[in-house]
Amino acid sequence: MPVSLKPRRKLLEEGCRFRIGPRPAEVIAVRPEGYVVIWEEWTDPKTGVVNDPVHELLNYPRVETENSHGQLVILSRPGVQDADPSYIPRHWRTHKETSRMLVRKACALGAKELMAEERIGMTRQAFEQDAELIIARARTVHARLVQEVLASRPRRGARPTLYGQEAVRKPFVFDLTVKNGDPTSKGASIYKWLGKLNRFGEDGLYDKLRKCGGKSGHSEELADFVTSVLDDLIDQERQEINSLHDSVLAAINNENKRRVSAELPLPTLSNRVSKAFVRKQAARLGRAALVTRQRGFDEAYKDMHALGVGITTLRALERVEIDEYTIDLTLLLRLTGIFKLLTPAEAKVLGMDGQPKRVVISAAIDVHTRCLLALQIVPKGITGVLKQTLEMIYTDKTTISDAAGCKYDWFQHGAPEEVVMDRGGSYISDEAYHILASLGITNLGTPAGKPWLRPFIERVFGTMHKTFLQRFSGRNFSNVVERGRNDPAARATLTLEEFLSWLVRWTVDGYHNRRQEGLGMTPLQAWKDATEDAPVRGLSSSEMRLAFGTRVKRKLGRHGVTINRVNYQGKYLDNLWFGPDGDNKHLEVCYWHGDIGTIDVRADAGEWKTILAADERWIGKTEMDVREWLVSRREIDPEAEATRLELVYEMDQRSRSLKAMNGLLARPRDAKGLEQADTYFAQYTDTAERRHLAGPHRDLLADEVEVTGQETGASPLDAADTVGLPADDDLLE
Repeated sequence: MPVSLKPRRKLLEEGCRFRIGPRPAEVIAVRPEGYVVIWEEWTDPKTGVVNDPVHELLNYPRVETENSHGQLVILSRPGVQDADPSYIPRHWRTHKETSRMLVRKACALGAKELMAEERIGMTRQAFEQDAELIIARARTVHARLVQEVLASRPRRGARPTLYGQEAVRKPFVFDLTVKNGDPTSKGASIYKWLGKLNRFGEDGLYDKLRKCGGKSGHSEELADFVTSVLDDLIDQERQEINSLHDSVLAAINNENKRRVSAELPLPTLSNRVSKAFVRKQAARLGRAALVTRQRGFDEAYKDMHALGVGITTLRALERVEIDEYTIDLTLLLRLTGIFKLLTPAEAKVLGMDGQPKRVVISAAIDVHTRCLLALQIVPKGITGVLKQTLEMIYTDKTTISDAAGCKYDWFQHGAPEEVVMDRGGSYISDEAYHILASLGITNLGTPAGKPWLRPFIERVFGTMHKTFLQRFSGRNFSNVVERGRNDPAARATLTLEEFLSWLVRWTVDGYHNRRQEGLGMTPLQAWKDATEDAPVRGLSSSEMRLAFGTRVKRKLGRHGVTINRVNYQGKYLDNLWFGPDGDNKHLEVCYWHGDIGTIDVRADAGEWKTILAADERWIGKTEMDVREWLVSRREIDPEAEATRLELVYEMDQRSRSLKAMNGLLARPRDAKGLEQADTYFAQYTDTAERRHLAGPHRDLLADEVEVTGQETGASPLDAADTVGLPADDDLLE
């Protein structure tokens, strides 16, 4: 019999403010039977009655029901700062934006110092008169600010993402331009900057530079191309910069030839690349990656590895380690049963072409219990790997274990407190950092090439290799000597579908039930003990959508909003539809595939509103349920289709015979009959002439008055008689 140890979901915690419907509340205690909350004072918009604050015990099923129906809205959580949609995080700011902000801050602080010394006045006129004095002091302050910024900037020893970040960090330069050549405008601007600094701090000194256009000396495309070339060249041969520079120039010339000779010629890349530019692009790969490539892992380990007393945890999900692993096995990637719901574009991206290939696994493990929280296959070219892995950590995976035929449930999930990952290219992105910050997760980054800083996830990969992968054919080897004449591609017999099924069963029924010496028990027992007194916390459906959902633009219509053939309607959308410009309203929609019963929408960058699916059968369903439903609708019963087509054929034949037999009926074909037919077909034509002949407009009861003998105007039938047209009754006959 299947064993189920699934605990109750904990969506709220002490100090959490939420809203169910229009009334807000706050959790003051969490008990085994539910949440003790205090409902805040609120006014009923329908009756105007003011309701006093009251205490109530909310049980877990009620909160689950309100969450699945989109009524549970999280207002704030303790320790998690509310996100402002208009706020630009500091790590999103470019180097040029920060440089311009430092100039403004230096001018404002310089003016403050001069006012404290009573050398200038506090009025705008005084700032305009002593602008040069303030700027002279600002240069000194600017130098001090630059030193503070450089001293506080952390060093990052891993490869950054190629897009969205600057490759070259220019020095901070004190550049203060004069507006329209007017010297007094300097003082006026400094006076304004000082006011913004006092009211908003440094954030008030950033300008709208990111909305302006501008180009650097080298395009981002060229920088990315050079980095990709260096990524293939740098190895233990330790090439000199001259050799790398020549290789880069040769690669650029070859790329330009390919672009020029293409069927549709493309713009060429600039070949004016200096050695300094090549060196800076090589630095983008990260120091740890460069040292490991040029000196080998063992040599790099001797000089770069860290020592410590070990890692200790006190509770489940306190520390989660994430990493990738290229499995030591060649699989057959072809479309099979479980992939029938994929679109052709998705199958192409996943490489489902039937060829034997190796795949990469992204995994996450809870250090305290050693339970695996996420396992995903990562094809080449897929972005947002960290986002999808985090989403799986938060998601109950019981449906996956049931589909794989496991005897135990894969229910381990929840909100991690800190995440440990390397600085590989798959995990570094501004989007990933923003998600970690918005969820209140501490990000502990370790340099690439230092697996000893993530020992638990690395040990899982070793166990997987020894106890799982070696049991299948198509095994790869680390070098040519070990491989010999073995051809993994030729010996590959395992499809991706079979591999995923065995991988889930090995995880849930095997690894989680395998006793580990470090724990003194199995991971499943460790999870049960850790969560018995301190249940793990989850996220509401709305929080999951805003953190992991996809944001798209949709136009509002009479049906509401449609996403993947599902209509969403609600009172909020009705008010927008009947408001001004309702038929031309575009909304921002946040959609999460894990719960399609509700979506979040907002108009004009306003507040997010939760909208329920119009059809209640989609409440609590996932995107795969919709895809399965659509596939079933496309399936055609051959026997039923043949019967339908036979009916269509018989109806066509019968219609043709009836039309032919219509020629046996004698009809009037003289000029008078033709004239009567034309008159009949034209009797409802609305023209100016017909309106004139019909006379003035008559009231609804005009005919009734005419019957009683009162005088009325001429009727349309009388007008028809005057011009020789037949009456309507005759025409109908």
